[in-house]
Amino acid sequence: MKFRISFLLLLATLMGLSVGCGVSQKGFTIVSFPKGATIYLDEVQKGQTDRENLLVDFRTQPFRTLRVEKPGYQTAGIILYPDSSPKVDFFLQKAPDSDRILEAVEELKAKVDQLQSQIINLRQQ
Repeated sequence: MKFRISFLLLLATLMGLSVGCGVSQKGFTIVSFPKGATIYLDEVQKGQTDRENLLVDFRTQPFRTLRVEKPGYQTAGIILYPDSSPKVDFFLQKAPDSDRILEAVEELKAKVDQLQSQIINLRQQ
């Protein structure tokens, strides 16, 4: 009887400890549209999308940062937790064409200057 109670207490203690431990590592599948984006886990390059089973270690941190980058597209990222979905999808958006934007700004500046000149001329009349 004494042995049985000791065994049950030991079993209950072990079960309590295992519940508190949580997940130490988890595998993730990282997918991007379009394909071929570079994956960074906590600023360390880990390969390209579509990658299956990117192993993430949660033993030292309760969360990790995941980022994907592809030239010509806006950077995207999320925070991963041990209970995050094992499949992560990124739908990357085209980055604005900075040269085209700069040209448009210069054109607008020229138009503003032209309008200001016209206003000054009208006031002088």
